Amino acid sequence: MTLARRGVLTGDDRLRNLRVCKQRFDSCAKPLARAVLHWEAIIATAMQIHERRKKTSVEAVAAAEFLREVSTEMSLQLGLLADCANEILILIRGTDAEAVDATLFQRLLQEVIHRLSVLFGDDAACCFKQGFTKHMLVSLEHPMLLWIDGSAKSVGGAGSVSENLKDKCRCRMQNFIRLFVLSVRAEFPDFEMVHHVSAFNVSISAQQCRSTSQCESPRNSLVALSNFLGVDPSRVVDNFDAVWHVAELQAQKNPDAPCCELWRHVSSRNLVQGELHRVLEFFCALSAVTAGVEQSFSKAQWAMAGGRRSHQTEDLEAEEMK
Repeated sequence: MTLARRGVLTGDDRLRNLRVCKQRFDSCAKPLARAVLHWEAIIATAMQIHERRKKTSVEAVAAAEFLREVSTEMSLQLGLLADCANEILILIRGTDAEAVDATLFQRLLQEVIHRLSVLFGDDAACCFKQGFTKHMLVSLEHPMLLWIDGSAKSVGGAGSVSENLKDKCRCRMQNFIRLFVLSVRAEFPDFEMVHHVSAFNVSISAQQCRSTSQCESPRNSLVALSNFLGVDPSRVVDNFDAVWHVAELQAQKNPDAPCCELWRHVSSRNLVQGELHRVLEFFCALSAVTAGVEQSFSKAQWAMAGGRRSHQTEDLEAEEMK
């Protein structure tokens, strides 16, 4: 009897990637992207299920409902949604770590909003020239004939995707962008303040402070943070100017270290005064995330849930918990 038949998990059978867990966005984005890439095959599979399975079966009923809903507009909209989901996935991957540099978080948000605006904007309409949407447009150039309960319908074909249809689908995505921005502002009340912690990005501060004319940006951010936290802006700026080169030197020694750790080192040398220390506390608090902890608990839950533990050897269980 093989190990698989006895229910014993071997090293090759163990779960190594949790990206498709329900709480992960991959469980939505990746299937959607693959559905767009294999759209014709999915429709053909649904037609076979509808024709060959018993009409009252769950599979046949679901396939018939799917085929009734399939249309050129629906297909094009799925392509747009896949492009949008891919951009959101890039944002999530930028914060999918135990220690996320808070000085980069605002930039990630700005970049994804900018990319979405360019993709689905009124001017360029780049979404129809690249990505999953372009792939779907190529698929829709060839008509797909569907048979449902003895009646026929066509999806795609020459001239089926009109400019009005493109505008209709793109307007839905523009509404999503508006909702996305409003959701960010609602979920992150200090969203504007997150932008100002970029002053503690050592590389950016170093470049901007090399010339007097370019030092206004970090100083303005420090003033905004000071006013938000109720501390003296002038003392914060003066203390920052006096110690930022220490953080820059530390960054040269440890180029891979996050900015939060660099400024903790500066603070440990008793160079940071009370006002700037209060601002640094706010900055470090923004750097705390639970992505790595979430993955650790997910692995532990998978290893211990139900009868999994009884099917594992002690060595395999210990390895899975690492």
